[in-house]
Amino acid sequence: MALQTEGKWNGNRVILASCESFRKQALVRDVNGTCSDGIAHGIASVYCDPKLRGRGYASRLLRELSRPLPTTWQTQGRGKRCIASVLFSDIGPKFYQSLGWEPFPSYQLEFQAGEGQGAAATPLYAEDLAALCEEDEAGVRRAMAVARSAGDAKPRAVLLRIRSTFSDWWWRTGCRMLKPYRRPRRVWELFCRQLERRQQNGGCTR
Repeated sequence: MALQTEGKWNGNRVILASCESFRKQALVRDVNGTCSDGIAHGIASVYCDPKLRGRGYASRLLRELSRPLPTTWQTQGRGKRCIASVLFSDIGPKFYQSLGWEPFPSYQLEFQAGEGQGAAATPLYAEDLAALCEEDEAGVRRAMAVARSAGDAKPRAVLLRIRSTFSDWWWRTGCRMLKPYRRPRRVWELFCRQLERRQQNGGCTR
């Protein structure tokens, strides 16, 4: 989403501020302990040109986005309501708090890897993610359905990590890093060096 100057697009309009939104599958538990599915939006890449900062353009952009966000933003035909939106700030909580977002503390846990005896690890591949995501989602749903304590009546929401989340990340990363739609430069010659290791029986391996 972008906030631009008025007029027809002819290449001369100025982008005053911009941001991205990502639709996420979410799970919410109400005060009665009933869990239901919904939609959440992740707001990211909020940007304003340094030369244009301090004029309220980013604030205006987020205010315009906040109007359809809880009701109609990317909900058409999906039969789900928007539960919440989430963003992570590296400029502190005050700016986004002034626009209606509630700040929450961020916790980070760090564990030191131990050295186990006889432990066997197997690599994970792309085809393994679907089953892992389903298992993780089932565990989250079970945990959400159970109150943390007898007096716990607070509504709770969580973003689910589903297979499409990783697929979207791979697609975006591929477009940005691999540039599949850009024609590469022509290669006229290709040199290849072949290394060989001599063996005692007179043969060699490449």
